Amino acid sequence: MTAEKKKKKTKVQIDVEPQNGKVNRTVVATFGEERYTDQLNPLRAAAREKFAQKVIEKFGIENASAKETISDLILTKAEEADAAAEEHAQHASQAIVEDRSALALKATPKEVVQKAEAFLKSAGLIEEIKSDFEAMGIVGETDLALTLYLIATSRKLDKPLSSTVKASSASGKSFVTEQITSLMPSEDIHQATNITPNALYYMPPG
Repeated sequence: MTAEKKKKKTKVQIDVEPQNGKVNRTVVATFGEERYTDQLNPLRAAAREKFAQKVIEKFGIENASAKETISDLILTKAEEADAAAEEHAQHASQAIVEDRSALALKATPKEVVQKAEAFLKSAGLIEEIKSDFEAMGIVGETDLALTLYLIATSRKLDKPLSSTVKASSASGKSFVTEQITSLMPSEDIHQATNITPNALYYMPPG
């Protein structure tokens, strides 16, 4: 097989960097020992097709479907890179939280830990928690308070629960939320009065 024929049969490999908050990303096309690198937005079909055309011309690819294949591959690799980056961030965040919780537990007096363990084993656990709610001034919103308490406690699960509380102004919903939050360890709390959906996605681990 001649070098030219071997080259034409070589597959193009595509690598795309994770998003990391950027619109344009570095995309690298490798064809045998040759490489072509550019910056583009993988979500834009026109940008992918332009990149694919440059790759075809640079590497002398003679395949009718090459342009579409390379374009689709860029999008697939971008999605894979984002998924891998998000998984890594989640693992890193979980490790940091676990370290903080472990340090806090280690610093907790032994008698406090024993009382907490006994409390968790109590047959009337839920009723005791409701009584604590009343002692904190939560009146008439016991169901909401208990729901929020269970959701907040689920933070220790692999797939924690989430919620939003909606109500008219001055109805006391913020008070209930703040009171329940105060029962959670400080190392597990992030408070924000105004936040966008994207801010949660790009929040640093821990």
